[in-house]
Amino acid sequence: RAGNVEGQPGESAPVEFGLRVEELTPERARRAGMEGQRGVVVSEVEPASFAEDIGLVRGDVIVEINHDPIATAGEYRRSVSKLKTGQNVVFKVMRRQDSERVLTVYVSGVVPAEHQ
Repeated sequence: RAGNVEGQPGESAPVEFGLRVEELTPERARRAGMEGQRGVVVSEVEPASFAEDIGLVRGDVIVEINHDPIATAGEYRRSVSKLKTGQNVVFKVMRRQDSERVLTVYVSGVVPAEHQ
């Protein structure tokens, strides 16, 4: 999908932290019981990666990084590009608990050296 224009629904971001994300489309949000929610959905978490270590899982919807709102893959890339090795980072995540509930979860860690 490298040819996507920024802001195009369904856009994905490059792998970072052992994490691949894609834009949360309105249809995907509706199916997940998160209608009206904006963010990026975790589509892949690599084993033994920073993302797995801090507890991110496939299907999580990242809505903030260090209090920066994340609504698009472009905003995700910009927010991640500002992070520096050794910096504390907090992800605000919407996580589907079961068919009825969506939880707000905060996962945090220290930006690893391989980020730079």
